[in-house]
Amino acid sequence: MSHRFDDWHPHNPAKEQLYTVTIYLAAPGTPIKQGEEETRSRAGHMYYMINDGKTEKAYGFSPIESGASGPGHVVENEHLKYQNPAYSRTIQITAQQYEKFKEYGETGARGDETYFNLEYGGLRNSCIDFTWGALNHAGLHTTRQSLLNRTPRPVTDFEGDVKVLDNKEHLQRIPAPFPDSKLNQETENPLPERDWLQRQLTENQPDPYPPDFRDPAHPGHLPFATALSAVRRMERANGIVPGPHSEKLAGALAVKAAQEDIDLGNAQLSLEGNGQLGLLGHDGRRHALDTQQAIRGTMEAHTAAWNQTQAGSTNPSGQALANPLLARLPVNDRLLFERIRDDSPADIDDARVMQAMYQAKQNGIRQPEQLDQIVFSGDKLLILGNTPGYRATIDTAEQAPGMQETLGRNDALNRQLAQQQDAEAQSRQQAHAMRMG
Repeated sequence: MSHRFDDWHPHNPAKEQLYTVTIYLAAPGTPIKQGEEETRSRAGHMYYMINDGKTEKAYGFSPIESGASGPGHVVENEHLKYQNPAYSRTIQITAQQYEKFKEYGETGARGDETYFNLEYGGLRNSCIDFTWGALNHAGLHTTRQSLLNRTPRPVTDFEGDVKVLDNKEHLQRIPAPFPDSKLNQETENPLPERDWLQRQLTENQPDPYPPDFRDPAHPGHLPFATALSAVRRMERANGIVPGPHSEKLAGALAVKAAQEDIDLGNAQLSLEGNGQLGLLGHDGRRHALDTQQAIRGTMEAHTAAWNQTQAGSTNPSGQALANPLLARLPVNDRLLFERIRDDSPADIDDARVMQAMYQAKQNGIRQPEQLDQIVFSGDKLLILGNTPGYRATIDTAEQAPGMQETLGRNDALNRQLAQQQDAEAQSRQQAHAMRMG
């Protein structure tokens, strides 16, 4: 976004030099143009641009090589590449703040980590952390209302929300140094076309697709149906009576096909020893599927695993899944798991983190945004929520339940919460009907 300062300040005979910063939020799916090439942002992007009335300089942070983690670098002139970002806020700033923004960006661009760690880390060290680091470095802080006197107070170490567009409200709570300046502006553009995963990374609404790809409305229904046809052919050839196990095998097969790029329409299935289902792809590659593991899984778990493959085997924040069991977690649960994982000591294993996530949810902390901090005291791991009284305590001296066990409990809790929501919605509808009657 270019600004003609004289247009906004026509009665500025002294031609006083004015400065602005613009913070951009580009949604997942935003077109990116580099020369003649156009691609689309997978997970969205947050970056900033400074303007001294003569020149524009912009800075963003990304991995050097495409991926969830690894060495990162500060990229300049991002504002020229991302087309029509969903939201931006321009704020007039002081000369000192301009220099602070410039110092932060230029230092990182030189590969100097004085102000920001250049190791890209998805959830906890991304473009969002980089941009909020710049804002905090320049003294532009979001605010949070005090519970005591309701007075907004600055949050000097704010690092941002996980999803790019969720940072909009926090940007709007930054007090403008020059509140009456005509340079202060907000710009919004329509959201770009997005696929299923990109909508999950954009919206805080419930999953718009069914939790089971047997439903024709789910984007994975066709791959599942193709897998089921292959399973039925194998069953007929071996005299096996179809049943619920058939659909579970098909679900696991659809996941494997997505993970390993197998064309199931032209694949051949065969029963092997040790409970293995052999799969010969059209390209001659051989694959194997553990039938017992496939049948033990639920259709919801297979569907979640298939959903996961559509993100290139990454989780919603962009990090690679180190444990395939995490694919069973719904998107918000996985984000909460990641938040606890990244804020916990390195020697805390995934089973313990899963236990902490489950207990946090039991105690009312069900979104990553509801988690305030994690404190390790002796053998106790404390998960503290933003709401007073919302907390969970984990005794790390005791053995943690297995991940499968905790996942089962978490699935049951999610069903219980969904039933409660349905009951509350029904009660509201009945109350409304009685008032209308």
